[in-house]
Amino acid sequence: MIQCFLRMEQQEGRNLNRLMIASVVAVVLIAGALTVSYLHSQQQRSDIVLPGGITYLGPSNASSSNITSTPTPEKFTATAGGQWRTHNGLTYPYSFSYPTSLKLAVFPKDPNDSVAFDWNGIPIEQNILLNIEKVDSRLPELSNKPKSEYVKVWYKSFPGLKSLGKMEEFTTTTGLKGYKAWYVNTQGEMPNVDIFLEVPQEKNLLIHLANGRLEEDVFNRIVDSMEWRK
Repeated sequence: MIQCFLRMEQQEGRNLNRLMIASVVAVVLIAGALTVSYLHSQQQRSDIVLPGGITYLGPSNASSSNITSTPTPEKFTATAGGQWRTHNGLTYPYSFSYPTSLKLAVFPKDPNDSVAFDWNGIPIEQNILLNIEKVDSRLPELSNKPKSEYVKVWYKSFPGLKSLGKMEEFTTTTGLKGYKAWYVNTQGEMPNVDIFLEVPQEKNLLIHLANGRLEEDVFNRIVDSMEWRK
């Protein structure tokens, strides 16, 4: 009778051990599946960087009620009374003034002669200040159209933008005709302004400047100093 009871206890112990092992295995498998799922979702995320100093997130599956406003980015501010110097394009004959405290970055052999700035540890490709827009390359059907038509639909080349919010014409003190454009992103916001300046006697070129992280007064002074040497 006692031996029978001991055998029953031993059998129950073995069953309990098997149950515990099975539970541990199940937990490990579930944790592994969750980890793989998370890593896959991180790899699938794609950010779209525009030549405006702002990273626009691509389309989201979240409902509009869950979308929060884009936080205002920190801005570069020039020291009052600080020195300014002139930057000349490497490929095209443009020039502009900028604060000596702002470190510029150029891209050798870049066909668009882009200029970025290195500031606050932000990758320079997210701080593109200027590039040359080639109408016949981006939107060849608008090559012989007024430049304003190009500005109105420029946003269509970037999935992070969905429409033109507003546009204003202006002229710099150096005599260049320009357009200020505010584009609406996929979150329904217009976080920065894009500037397009017509190039004298060049029907297929525009100077494009974008302000994402420069203090407004600094950016406006840079724009107003733009020149194109004939």
